[in-house]
Amino acid sequence: MYSDPPSGAHERPFSPALSAIRALAPAAPEAAVTDPAMSSTERHPYVQLLDRITAAALAGDASDLFEIYAEDAVIWHNHDDREQTVAQNARLLERMPQWVSDREYADRRFHVFPGGVVQQHTLKGTRISTGEPIALHACVVVQVNDEGRITRLDEYIDSAEAMKLAP
Repeated sequence: MYSDPPSGAHERPFSPALSAIRALAPAAPEAAVTDPAMSSTERHPYVQLLDRITAAALAGDASDLFEIYAEDAVIWHNHDDREQTVAQNARLLERMPQWVSDREYADRRFHVFPGGVVQQHTLKGTRISTGEPIALHACVVVQVNDEGRITRLDEYIDSAEAMKLAP
C-alpha cells in the first residue's frame, strides 16, 4: 500500500470498505507494493493504468481509455447501480470540464492486489454553475486481465457529494 503525497494538512485513513477488501484479498507479492516517490514509469503497472485514467479525466480527453480498458470492460457506479461501457464512460469524462473547473485528484492512495488495484481519492474542483468548491470522495476497485487491461472498475462515491457535480 502507498499514497501520493497528501494535498491537505492531514491524510484520511483508509475507509472501512477498503479494510474489508484488504482482509479478503490475498496478500500481493512484495514486488507489487510500489514506493510513492517512484516515477510514473516505475510505479506498478496497475497504478499506471489509474494514472492514465486520471490524466484523461483531467484533460477532458477520453481517447486513451480505449487502450486502457479491455474491449468488453464494465464500469459500475454505486450511486446509481448502473453499469457503463467504456464508450459511455468516455462521454461522461469528456463532459466533466463543462461542470467542474480546476479539477484535481487529491490524496490518491493505492492498494495493489493480485489481479487488481484499489484507489481512494478526492476529486476537488469548482462547480462552474455556482462557483462553489466541491470535494467528491471516491474509491475504485479495479480488476485487470493478463493482457494488462482493465476488465472491471467499480466506483464507490457519496451520492450527496455526487449531486454537487451535476450540471
